[in-house]
Amino acid sequence: MRPGLVANVTLDEFPGEVFKGALVRTSNAIDQASHTLLVEVDVPNKDERLLSGSYVHVQFTIPTAGKTVTVPANALLFRKEGPQVAVVRDNKVELVPAKIGHDYGESVEVVSGLQPSDAIVANPADSLASGTMVAVKTKDEVILDK
Repeated sequence: MRPGLVANVTLDEFPGEVFKGALVRTSNAIDQASHTLLVEVDVPNKDERLLSGSYVHVQFTIPTAGKTVTVPANALLFRKEGPQVAVVRDNKVELVPAKIGHDYGESVEVVSGLQPSDAIVANPADSLASGTMVAVKTKDEVILDK
């Protein structure tokens, strides 16, 4: 979160209306209890329709760094070599270094190391190594016990 980010502000009192604003400053500290960041957004209010103390919804437009891939956070492996993602190529696991961009909580943006077409291993075991042979199953495949 950096000053200058575009903020789209909406209020339940004005359905369908979006007020454009801009992030002007942050507290530069994440609250450990709530995992939130205090920010200040300036919104032009020349007609004084926005009242002090109102509850609003704010959506920030966060720029991306070119071609990025968003993966589930549990797809990351953290090792001494740095963050890695296990991808499947030719039915073998390959551990790919991943440079992390934005962290969205349950998912993260990977700004380098992955291609959109890569098949990733979800929730890989810590012991997973490059070269491990795997069989890829789609979401639609069902395994029945006999």
